[in-house]
Amino acid sequence: MLSYNLFDGGHDRSNSNSADLLAQSREQNRKSQGAQLELGTRQTYFRVQYSLRQLELTVDSLKLSLAQSKDIELRFQAGASSRLDEVQAKRDVISYQLKFRQAQADLSASFRDLLALEGNTKVLDTSRPISAALAGKLPEGTESPTLQIHLDALETTLANLKGEIPAFSGESHPEARALQTEAESTKLLADSETGNLYPKIVLQAKAMYEYPNIVIPETIWQETFGASLVFPLFEGNASRNRAKQYLREAAATNFEREQKLEDLSRDELKAKDAWSNLEAQKTISNDNVALASEVERLTYQSYRAGKSRYLDVEDANVKLLEAQVSSAQIDSEILNELAILNYLSAK
Repeated sequence: MLSYNLFDGGHDRSNSNSADLLAQSREQNRKSQGAQLELGTRQTYFRVQYSLRQLELTVDSLKLSLAQSKDIELRFQAGASSRLDEVQAKRDVISYQLKFRQAQADLSASFRDLLALEGNTKVLDTSRPISAALAGKLPEGTESPTLQIHLDALETTLANLKGEIPAFSGESHPEARALQTEAESTKLLADSETGNLYPKIVLQAKAMYEYPNIVIPETIWQETFGASLVFPLFEGNASRNRAKQYLREAAATNFEREQKLEDLSRDELKAKDAWSNLEAQKTISNDNVALASEVERLTYQSYRAGKSRYLDVEDANVKLLEAQVSSAQIDSEILNELAILNYLSAK
């Protein structure tokens, strides 16, 4: 039997096209989720890099504090420093030791997040991680590390990613395209429901091999050709109401798409503004680090010459570490904004 749908008001065609557009929408959703995963992985990677840099800077400050403490202890034994200076120097060492352990804890948490995003199921002891650059260079009294992490330095990654800012994809962004095709798919469902209001014409051709032919003992081929006309007499406006529902859903999805485009455009402008501001901050931060390093060196020389208090040395040490960590944080934030701009250029 062959059956051909001659006319149904576009019901089946609209359903088929709607399903095709819905499949395209799901594919765009897959691309969008992939881009979001890539963005999240990059941001986590940059956070691990920053944590590694913070740990390295803290170790440098701890080593400096240990060296100064030993020097002051010798000076105290020689009568050139006070007992107060000796005690304060030892407290500084303890303070940097605590900062070192806190930096390790921050690094451990960030690295765990990165492992999860990579799907790494290995059982690793991340309780006391260090960067590979610190292997064999930890100050005395430091517990043995449980894990060495080797990643590119923040500065290296920043140098590799700097360049032309990727163009904003706008309506080509997967999130916007997914909503657009979903709205079109829903509108076609409304057309399909509207098609139910029209008559349906079906052509049929049938050939049947029969035996016996009623009461005559012989075989025959029974061939039949025909057409049928089907139309609704009464359905209580069910098709019309479903069509209105789908049209409203399509309108809502279109509104959501317009809002998403505005959000993406605003995010791009915010990321560009932040990136430009951070670039300016980076120049100032580099000068600040250089000056803080010079102040730290000169302050300790002045203390050794008896012209400054040890509190001045302590303050200079803290400000140097703060300047260095702040500079590394700016690098990390620049990379984060570049990652966002890259996500907004996805197609």
